[in-house]
Amino acid sequence: MTSTAHQLGNVTDRRSIGRAGRPKSKGKRAGKGGFSLPAMNITRRHSAAVQLRQPITSFAIPLVQAEVVMDDSLKNDDTRIAYGEPQETEVIHVKDKRSYKMCRVPVFEGRQKRGFVPLPLRHRDVWLELSYYIALCSNVWELWQEEGRKKLKGKKADMVVACRQNTGAMLVQHMLTRRLAVEQLLKLDYITEPGKESVPLLDEWKIRMCRDWLNKSYNEAFAEGREFLAADPVTAENKAFFEKGWEIADQGKESLFSPPDPAKWIEGRVEGIRKTFQRVIKPQALDELKNPSAFRETRHLEDGELPGRWHEGHDPYPSFWSAAQWEWYSEGHDLAGTPIAFFNFVLRKEPSYTNVKDFENDVKSIANIIAADGDGNDRDYIQEIVCGLWLGEMTWREFVDYLRQKWDLDDDACQPWEKKDEHNPFDSLEAQLIFQGFMRRGSENRARNPEDPILWESLLRMSPKEYEPVWKRVVRTILEEEKSVRDVLKDARNWSHHSQSMEGTGTGQIEDQAQAQAQAQVSRERVDHTDASVNPNPPAPSASTTFEQQSTISAQLIPIYEWMLAYVQKKMTLEAFEEKLTNHFSKEHGKGIEQFLDALRAIIPGQEFEFSKDALDAFFDRVKAVEAGKAARQLQDNLL
Repeated sequence: MTSTAHQLGNVTDRRSIGRAGRPKSKGKRAGKGGFSLPAMNITRRHSAAVQLRQPITSFAIPLVQAEVVMDDSLKNDDTRIAYGEPQETEVIHVKDKRSYKMCRVPVFEGRQKRGFVPLPLRHRDVWLELSYYIALCSNVWELWQEEGRKKLKGKKADMVVACRQNTGAMLVQHMLTRRLAVEQLLKLDYITEPGKESVPLLDEWKIRMCRDWLNKSYNEAFAEGREFLAADPVTAENKAFFEKGWEIADQGKESLFSPPDPAKWIEGRVEGIRKTFQRVIKPQALDELKNPSAFRETRHLEDGELPGRWHEGHDPYPSFWSAAQWEWYSEGHDLAGTPIAFFNFVLRKEPSYTNVKDFENDVKSIANIIAADGDGNDRDYIQEIVCGLWLGEMTWREFVDYLRQKWDLDDDACQPWEKKDEHNPFDSLEAQLIFQGFMRRGSENRARNPEDPILWESLLRMSPKEYEPVWKRVVRTILEEEKSVRDVLKDARNWSHHSQSMEGTGTGQIEDQAQAQAQAQVSRERVDHTDASVNPNPPAPSASTTFEQQSTISAQLIPIYEWMLAYVQKKMTLEAFEEKLTNHFSKEHGKGIEQFLDALRAIIPGQEFEFSKDALDAFFDRVKAVEAGKAARQLQDNLL
């Protein structure tokens, strides 16, 4: 009979641990360059087996023939990535909104929680089995290292080295499998239908473990037992099917199965392993090396190479889910279908992010799901745009537009990108992020300047100039009263109606005309939202009505209004609009035209009617300012 030592790779026998009587091959074994068998034949059904929804037509887990190397990320307990026991929880399905049970696996970096890995409930036992084998092989490998430090001579010393090397190769094999499976789970790159989930990498690992195929090519496995490649290894109904032809040896077999209580090994140390090693594993391994079986085959090769990334400590780290991401998903939201809604949710959530890296990790995690075929190395752009938004240098609108283009999102995937307070146009996520960025820039050993150019450029890009008096008061209140940005923006709802009080705040004299325009803007928004509350699905207003109600322009600007109307109605391209503006105005207006066009480009598709008015009003203000400056200079010249 084979021994407990086999499965741990301590000997060079290809049979499974604790199993004897390897089943006879049902086909001719192929070498590494063997023939390929038709994938379609794999679907031949077996009357006694529940079938996989996606039969395995190739092996995705590479064969490892190199010994483990314990780098710092594995040895340092303060940085080592570890997993806790899977937690069973209720989840709402995205499509039918029915509740079902799922697991999430806690992830720790050192003693700090790093995030979660989503895991189907039906794959919980396979996950635990894989993780147990990692802990078991790691412990046994260390014990063989200890044996090697003893004063051994001759053949016994060589056998101890061989056992250590083969166990080390088996350890890497299991760790690589888990790393690959984690990435597949994080991307939701598997069949997610509740109760019928299929995680290809976990299914493959389980089948290959059951049939002792971890050291075999796909063609060899197909020739030996193609019916197993189409059978579901997770369902309990198939347990006897996968074990047919094997006999279980009693001695040491208890160490092959993870204890019912994961606490006995989940932290990486298998309870009682030293005693089992001395009494069972070591004597069995050395004895079988002295008397090799007919199935002897070396797992470790001297010229074997370790994979580039075979454990979670290798860059790039897996994009683990945050608590907020899990919360959003568990409530029945589609992370890939509505990514902008998730960011809107998490940026408004209280408490919000305190560290930019946490926000960056969430964006990378969503990118990982949307672009599931990536390897994590194409995410450099994320750090740049996240930092820009975090420091208020990029507006929320620009951030959304960038992701829309980068991720090729449609209009539905970008909704809702903003949720406005119908009574307070100043309390928006976009304004919140700009002012929070202003405060963060000041926190980096820089004095906070009320006239900060980055702040005012960002505000100008996201709101009409009429809001400037309110923004000035917001800045003053934040700096002098040390209130939070969110509280100050909530208080701003009535500030535009109290010109007298605002005049005494030190923010400067407020022009009556600007104040009236701001009040009119608030009133218009209230009317719009009131109508929406009466009719939850009102027809979209025509462009003519929208602009006639929301824009007050002078006669000399009528052509601009007409061109803008044509652009919003998609009767004129932005390039044609730019050409008309350039020909219509003198060179002094070049910068204003450029800013106006940039603002139009930043508008989310489908939101033109709502936000183009702000861009148009801001442009008109710039035009009037330039013309007023020209008139003042002309008057001065006349006086001189």
